[in-house]
Amino acid sequence: MGEIQVWDLAQRKLLLSQPETFDTVYGGELVARRQADFLWRGDHGVRAISAETGEQVAYMAAHDDWVRGTVFSLDGKSVFSASRDMTVKMTDVETQRFVAT
Repeated sequence: MGEIQVWDLAQRKLLLSQPETFDTVYGGELVARRQADFLWRGDHGVRAISAETGEQVAYMAAHDDWVRGTVFSLDGKSVFSASRDMTVKMTDVETQRFVAT
């Protein structure tokens, strides 16, 4: 509960252990070319953390309920988040701006 771990699977080595929240972290999707991990949690937000430092590099909180999943556009410029509020939101990754529902 509440911890992000980044592993080098080939070497079976823990690279980063980052406490993130007192609540559950629901998932993540590693994006190697951006070195960031998008995750969603119980506070209705989607965050990206640096896979190297654990620092937050992006944030979006436009949902009214828990975010249940994320997916990137093919070009990696947008992230789509699906929520228990029955919406899918599009966010521009570079500017962190909410674009559309």
